[in-house]
Amino acid sequence: MNDEEPLTLREWEVLTLVAQGYTNPEIAEILFIAPATVQSHLRSIFGKLGVKSRIQAVYKVYTFILRDQSLSWRKAQMEKTPEHAVISLPR
Repeated sequence: MNDEEPLTLREWEVLTLVAQGYTNPEIAEILFIAPATVQSHLRSIFGKLGVKSRIQAVYKVYTFILRDQSLSWRKAQMEKTPEHAVISLPR
């Protein structure tokens, strides 16, 4: 993800609804905005994430969040586990 230009709150809302399978008209209705505004938010999201489709955008954010959670979990485990111990990752 682009650290220089984070997603806005509205872009996160749109992307969350995209991830839940809503169409642009449905997202517009839920957020009380015009369908063209949804499309504008999606273009901005795609540009910030460096992707070309809704599926790529959702996948990129999903894998970023999973990686971040995994790193946080591993760091927490390392803080309470001796260096020589084997750490089992969650499934």
